Amino acid sequence: MTPLGIADLNNDPEGGAPPSQSLFDRFVPSGMPFIDDPSAVSSEEKDLAVQDTQCRQSSGYTEALYTAEWALASQFVVEHQDELNAGKAQMDKQAELHRQRLSGNP
Repeated sequence: MTPLGIADLNNDPEGGAPPSQSLFDRFVPSGMPFIDDPSAVSSEEKDLAVQDTQCRQSSGYTEALYTAEWALASQFVVEHQDELNAGKAQMDKQAELHRQRLSGNP
């Protein structure tokens, strides 16, 4: 992103918000106007977001992040299968009770 004038970008794309002080100063000079008015996002900021997305994709970052997150989630499910099954059983039981009450058959 240095060619776009962003020399202080965090090394980690998920490093938090704002990604750099210069970006924060450039796009959020007086609070966060885009929260109330999404059209307040400038074309410069949109162009930067497109460049960032293209960089994440072309570098392989997006795919690597997805793969890592999927592996962690899968590992969690394997390691906590019994607890997840018990929680689902409890939710199924509660859902059935609610269906009975709503149908008038308590």
